[in-house]
Amino acid sequence: MGDWKPVIGLRWHYLASYIFLSLLGLTTLGPLIWMILTSFRGPGTDVFSLAEMLPTPPAKLQLADVRNFPEFCDALIYVDIESKADDGSSMRQHIWQAFPADVQSLISRVAGGYAADEEQQGRIITMLNGMISRPDFFVALNNQSDHFEEDSSLGARQLANRRTIDMTYPRNIVPTHAWHWENYRSALTVTGFSRALLNSVIVTGAVTIGLVMNSALAAYAFARLDFFGRDQIFLGYLATMMVPTAVTMIPTFILLRELEWTNTFWALIVPPMFSAYGVFMLRQFFLGLPRELEEAARIDGCSRLGIFWRIILPLSKPALTALAILSFIGCWRSFMWPLLVTFTRDMFTLPLALAMFQEMYGVHWTFLMAGSVMMIVPMLFVFIFGQRFFIEGIQVGAIKE
Repeated sequence: MGDWKPVIGLRWHYLASYIFLSLLGLTTLGPLIWMILTSFRGPGTDVFSLAEMLPTPPAKLQLADVRNFPEFCDALIYVDIESKADDGSSMRQHIWQAFPADVQSLISRVAGGYAADEEQQGRIITMLNGMISRPDFFVALNNQSDHFEEDSSLGARQLANRRTIDMTYPRNIVPTHAWHWENYRSALTVTGFSRALLNSVIVTGAVTIGLVMNSALAAYAFARLDFFGRDQIFLGYLATMMVPTAVTMIPTFILLRELEWTNTFWALIVPPMFSAYGVFMLRQFFLGLPRELEEAARIDGCSRLGIFWRIILPLSKPALTALAILSFIGCWRSFMWPLLVTFTRDMFTLPLALAMFQEMYGVHWTFLMAGSVMMIVPMLFVFIFGQRFFIEGIQVGAIKE
């Protein structure tokens, strides 16, 4: 039995480590989950409330929920027989009578064509929310018995009251609901986010394809071709990796300005297409490929370009995929370079659109998180579907000569 104790202890050690690391990994999902849930919340909700992580229907009426304010005020005044209270009178009569005289006068003027400002409209909505907040809403306005259980929460009562208001004015008020899928549509249409999405797709696709091909050609030359100063040129090329990007931004911008490329796709695509890291990683991978395959192809009459296209590239899928993923993620979330070389909104990429979105609308968290979700989802899909090739390419590319 003594021989099994170290084995059992080792297994428990691995199990405890696995559980700890799994819990630690789950904590990193917290911000992502919060971002996704917030993107579905409605206006006026407390997005930072941990007690309401899941989107919940708002109990209060928002000004944005009213489709047409003059028509809504007209509906508040005139009696309709759609819904009846126990005494046979219209529910709208009871709601109208609950307004003070000065608010009734304001509603009448708005219904008659008076253009009420946002403060006056908000006053009417506040009065309605005051009715919704009353626990005895059904008793006071409908002459109905309180159909709630005694232990019903105030929030449940208020939500039911809000839905009663929705049913009373179905043509004038957007009904309350928990999951607001329209936030994504609004983020795309109202804010011009769709143009930034298209720009990011074009720029990221072109940069990824161009960087992979440029790096592969240069890496093949450094790994297989024998020319004067090859190793010295490669060391000088690698030395550029030690220069901070901030140092080269201004000279590159001046060069692009002289070429009249600023605020164009050329400025967004051409400079990021060249990467010393990509050349280094692919060169290390190419050095590990057997030369016998190239010699056999050369004997069969294959040219250098044919060897590169038909033998080297097919054998290098893991490394190429890893570089493509790194390039895609880096370009997709790039902020500083597009900020420097673009000036108009029609050339903005997604990170810039998100930043400008905050300036245009304040910090509207639901729309902002909807845009953030649309930005992060492509990166997650690319990494998840290419994870196997990514890990394999990083491991093999790390083999030294």
